[in-house]
Amino acid sequence: MKRNRMLYRTVALAAAVVLTANGLTASVSAEETRMTFRLEASRSYLFASEVKETDVVLQGAMYIEHYSGINMMRLTLGSDPEIVIENGGFSVPNFLDDPYDYDPELTSNSYNDYSSVQDVHNLVAWYGPGMINTNGIIDDPDASFLTFDVRVPQNIPVGQYQLYFDQRVLKQSSGKDFPLLSVYAEEGEYGNDLPAIDLQSFTVTVEPDPVRGNVNGDGRVDVADAMCVLRYYAAGLVGKAEKERMELLHKEYPHMGYAAGNVDNNTICDLNDATFILRYYVATLIGDEPNWDQIINDKS
Repeated sequence: MKRNRMLYRTVALAAAVVLTANGLTASVSAEETRMTFRLEASRSYLFASEVKETDVVLQGAMYIEHYSGINMMRLTLGSDPEIVIENGGFSVPNFLDDPYDYDPELTSNSYNDYSSVQDVHNLVAWYGPGMINTNGIIDDPDASFLTFDVRVPQNIPVGQYQLYFDQRVLKQSSGKDFPLLSVYAEEGEYGNDLPAIDLQSFTVTVEPDPVRGNVNGDGRVDVADAMCVLRYYAAGLVGKAEKERMELLHKEYPHMGYAAGNVDNNTICDLNDATFILRYYVATLIGDEPNWDQIINDKS
């Protein structure tokens, strides 16, 4: 019991050293004020075992934030070729009023899963109300503008995969340019007459399956793994954002790092986990064959 208390105090002291050595202080982020098109999916990561035997379908959506007026737009959703955007359409309820509520003979909108003319998928057109295409009116400020499925195929390799707004400019058969992203308000075109729209992509990461205690993924359980947990814990003490804290566990595969570091499986990655990792490592140094359950439940 005394030995365990001493080890715990040592780990706590190490956490304090990590705080100082890494200069961890609270940060403040500036508020974004430009109109923003944001993509999102129901999950940002999957473990490799989840796609080992079947495809996984996530629910995706596009949101409009800091709305400053749209009377006409064309946009195209894109993705890395390994994943697929499909079954897209306008949300119900929708962020903007349905133009058909104004005059169905003078306006229309469309979501094309595939345009054979342009040879692109997920091509969207939206027009504001009335013949002069006045700016659309916000209908539901909490609603998305588009919804779609994101299919992550079976046995997809570990890695990061992007959902994004396709900004290519295609050439029509007539020789005219056909931009896959163009947005207008009554006052003019965004990115030309008006400030550019902030486009936020979304990353779906397929992460390696976690190995208990091996936080940094190098194939060993040792002091380096305990230090990863300590850095994560210390960053929480100074109010760092969870995303930034997670990257202290493993920059590329943070959820793998978190799952591997939470060795007692209590949903919290903390000093106890760092202590257990160190005890496991010490046991290997003296030639034991450590057992996680015995280490965690050992009260001696």
